[in-house]
Amino acid sequence: IIVVAAGQWRPWIKEARQARINRQALMFAGVAAAVVVALGFAWTGSVKSAWRAQIWSSDVAGSPIEKMQLFFSVADDSVKDLDADDGAEALAGRLSSSSLYFSYVLQRVPHSLPHENGALAGLAISNLKPRFLFPDKRNLGGDSWLVRQYAGIEAAGDESGASIGLGYLSEFYVDFGVTGVVALGFGWGAVMGAFAALLAKISPSREVFFGLIIVLYMQYMMAYDGSFVKLFPGAVQLTIIAAVVTAVGGRILMPWLLTGAGEEPAGRTRMDRALRPR
Repeated sequence: IIVVAAGQWRPWIKEARQARINRQALMFAGVAAAVVVALGFAWTGSVKSAWRAQIWSSDVAGSPIEKMQLFFSVADDSVKDLDADDGAEALAGRLSSSSLYFSYVLQRVPHSLPHENGALAGLAISNLKPRFLFPDKRNLGGDSWLVRQYAGIEAAGDESGASIGLGYLSEFYVDFGVTGVVALGFGWGAVMGAFAALLAKISPSREVFFGLIIVLYMQYMMAYDGSFVKLFPGAVQLTIIAAVVTAVGGRILMPWLLTGAGEEPAGRTRMDRALRPR
């Protein structure tokens, strides 16, 4: 909601209609931001630990509806005991964890551990292989092993059902040092830009393109504590699927979408007219 509202906020347009949209966009963005902060405060401050303890105790069973009811019950009980100071500290710690881990990595690499010279980047590339074609593909599991090995922190891992990311900038540094952070960081941005350009080229309209970018890529561009070993293959696979679906389905869906608005797409073909709903 915040991203969509920000996309509609255009203060350089002085028309009365746009001024009204600008006010609505700011209002929606402000409300959404407040809700996100409140949910993050409650989740990191009490709900996450209570729900994780419930899972570890093996008391989570039944149908999906029953599991949802149990979750809301646990959340309601834990929020009642939420301490404001503990919640604020937990939220701040969660948001700054990747920076903290990076500082530990800087202390250990290359003083205690050598640079990997591309081993992690190579692992990301090898992870592109689809498992149905390569059944012996390595199971990467969680990301906590990266934190343990390169940051020297005994983070909770697969044995407790947790996965804590080191952050892709830290992984770039582990591979190639400061040069890797700059070069691979620029390269990662260029790759995502190329993916966006591809979808822009095949999208049937600007609105469809914006929807694809927001839904597909926001999680990748905001996942600073995510592992590049998983982010890169995931982005490539998702882009291929989105490109195929958009190229095949976009031409069919756009005439149907525009019918309600009374618009005719430019260059309508006989097949397009035949596919138009009646």
